[in-house]
Amino acid sequence: MELQRDDGLFRVIDSAKNTVRVGTEGWDRGVDAPTVGDVLSLGGSNSEVESDVTVSGSAESLFFPRVYVHIYRVDCDQKRKFDEQSRRLDIGEGSHLLRLNSNVDIYVRFDGSATLTRSGDEQLRLSFDQPTPVTIRFRSEIAQQTEQITVGSAPEELAEAISLLSATTKRTDPDRTWPQVRKAPPAIELGSSLDVPDAVEQQHEPTAVTLVVPPKLEYLFTAAPLVYYLGGTVTTDETATPALDVGDRRFGLGQLPAFQYNVASVLRRVFYLDCLAREAGAYGERVSLSPQLTELGLDPDRLYSAPMAERVKTYMDAPFEGVSEEFPEWNLTMYVEPSHEHMETLPHLLETLPFIFLPESEELSKAEWISLSMDDSYEHGEQVVNPREPTDDSFTRLQREISNVELVNPVLGPGRYHGWLAENVPIDVYKTFPEAYENRPKYLDDSPVSVVAVLNNTDMRQEHDVAVERYKQHADALSIDIDVRENIRSAQLARVFESRNDLVHFIGHSDERGLECADGFLSIESVSESNTQTFFLNACGSYHEGVGLVRKGSVAGGVTFEAVTDSQAAEVGTTFARLMVLGYSLERALDKARQQVMTPKDYAVVGDGTHVVTQSESILPLDLRLVETGRQQYRLEVSQIAPFEKGGHAQDRFEGSDGDYHLGSHDRSYELSEQQLQDSLDVVENPILFDDGLYWPDELREQL
Repeated sequence: MELQRDDGLFRVIDSAKNTVRVGTEGWDRGVDAPTVGDVLSLGGSNSEVESDVTVSGSAESLFFPRVYVHIYRVDCDQKRKFDEQSRRLDIGEGSHLLRLNSNVDIYVRFDGSATLTRSGDEQLRLSFDQPTPVTIRFRSEIAQQTEQITVGSAPEELAEAISLLSATTKRTDPDRTWPQVRKAPPAIELGSSLDVPDAVEQQHEPTAVTLVVPPKLEYLFTAAPLVYYLGGTVTTDETATPALDVGDRRFGLGQLPAFQYNVASVLRRVFYLDCLAREAGAYGERVSLSPQLTELGLDPDRLYSAPMAERVKTYMDAPFEGVSEEFPEWNLTMYVEPSHEHMETLPHLLETLPFIFLPESEELSKAEWISLSMDDSYEHGEQVVNPREPTDDSFTRLQREISNVELVNPVLGPGRYHGWLAENVPIDVYKTFPEAYENRPKYLDDSPVSVVAVLNNTDMRQEHDVAVERYKQHADALSIDIDVRENIRSAQLARVFESRNDLVHFIGHSDERGLECADGFLSIESVSESNTQTFFLNACGSYHEGVGLVRKGSVAGGVTFEAVTDSQAAEVGTTFARLMVLGYSLERALDKARQQVMTPKDYAVVGDGTHVVTQSESILPLDLRLVETGRQQYRLEVSQIAPFEKGGHAQDRFEGSDGDYHLGSHDRSYELSEQQLQDSLDVVENPILFDDGLYWPDELREQL
């Protein structure tokens, strides 16, 4: 983690490119200050990590981004919070520790009194009556897999490995639902036989929960997320009916394909009820769904102190079916071919706690492709807002063969986002590969975010100029270095991909020969190695080139299946650029961007669609939809679901919001007058879906 000091400002960048800034007034570093380490456990951490950075000095004021703040009295058992609804908090005399929840957590230690306020631009200010010694500590949760389990070809060995993947997660109480508590599991490597490191054996503390399945990869893969969350043990039995054994109770799970649905149902039930039970812990908050515990006759205090096995039995006995629809959709479902090759990828997938299903697909005719694609557009319907004049070739294109890629229609299970680690190329999901997860660690460093915008088609200059403008708008806050290239040759473009970059935005044309350059075409096959973390190949039929980049070293990127018109490419490209720098994952950013055009299914993500290049200040960017309910009356629908995060909570700051906390993936809505809506737009950077069009806040003001 790198610490930079510049004109009264501390800037910290961690290895995942997360950036946080703390401003100072009256800073004097030549002053002894109280230490953080001896009281850090109050802020939710009791260990030293290599990624910690600490500065000490004296200050008159400190300035922080818009984040949640917990205030702890070090000399007594007292805790307060400063959340989205707070404007001012007077902190009396005493010894204090402040924890500011961000992508890089900030801890502030001081003695004395202070005042915490929120300004009109939402910046937080910690003010002291006089220059006060303070220690500021920055802590990143980014961690790599350090231990590795070797597994042979026998399913029984994979079963034992899966039982050990939760060893890095210490807590088994409901706080296990916090994403920062669930650490990266040990890696799996294929070998001749099972070999478990001593460190993993020593860390592993199994709960009294056992999953019994046949010794088949199909059952082991689909069961893995449930076993990982429960900290359970997998036993294989060729004759037994698949079941969950909890103490003296057995809950049948049925045979495949029903098994995968039943496993997903149990995981959803246990996880969400644990999210509510954690309100009884030191770091929990009562959320908008908390009344469902009362509805089910459950006591959070008793549940919080109960062992995992007892909680599972309690949850399974509760009439959850009656309230299930009140709880959010699951964030992510992965469709994984249960093969030995994919054993090594399994721990990477479990970090995001997805459902895992077996891949199933159907043939896709040209007529079905066109119909499904147009149905997925924001503009499909009787009323079209933000109309774009269709060109002749946009309709001609619909008459041609659907793609140079043989597409299939996937059979999708429950979930908001979907990833495909299997054969075939499906629509509606991101297509990923083992290399995407193997490549990700090499991009962990604390250098600034590097973006290269390549314009190899002067007819698309508008997209290029707008995209570059979007990157530059956030360049300082997110430490973005921007390099602009125009009409470059194939050897130069190859060097761009081979050089270390975080995002390459290519704007131009492509065909079966590759990406068009000033002197011909670049085939990715001729690129020796890709050191470009992510990319957007906004060019016709760029799917194969995108796959080649992932195979050669990239993590993920946006591609097209088919020829796209310049106007559509520009619309998608500029929106995608803006969403990426606001902290949206690739799949989420492209999903929003592509639905503005006539045939959104022309665009797809290859590689790990959950991957994020830059972080949102609010950690999870918002999804917003506005509905006009009457004259100058509106309903604002809000969600923060993201495929890479499971278990966080959020508090809204819109006019009319009630101050409740919400599970991050929980949909909620607010009834607003026109003035309340205008005030809410002042604190929003995210796009808003309104009248079948996607608007940025300034555009929506004009439309209203």
